Amino acid sequence: MFEEDFSVFTNTDDFGVVATIGATTISGVFDNEYIETEFNGIPVAGEHPVFGCAESELPAYTYGTDITINSTVYKVRNWQPDGTGWITLILEKP
Repeated sequence: MFEEDFSVFTNTDDFGVVATIGATTISGVFDNEYIETEFNGIPVAGEHPVFGCAESELPAYTYGTDITINSTVYKVRNWQPDGTGWITLILEKP
């Protein structure tokens, strides 16, 4: 696997935020984009929270694992590793 130094992105003095998964604290990039779409022709809108970080920094996690970011608890609903060592966790508010 390609190993990259992601600290330039996860530095909490710049873009990074601190997240807690279980007893592990890691730095990453949080985004909570507002999205709009349609479902059966009906407009639907909402938040799309994601957290990106170095995959090597993550503790063990599974579908439904709690992750706390900025005092808000989310559930891990999916994950998308990109092959470079970076992973994006797809989150959902419980």
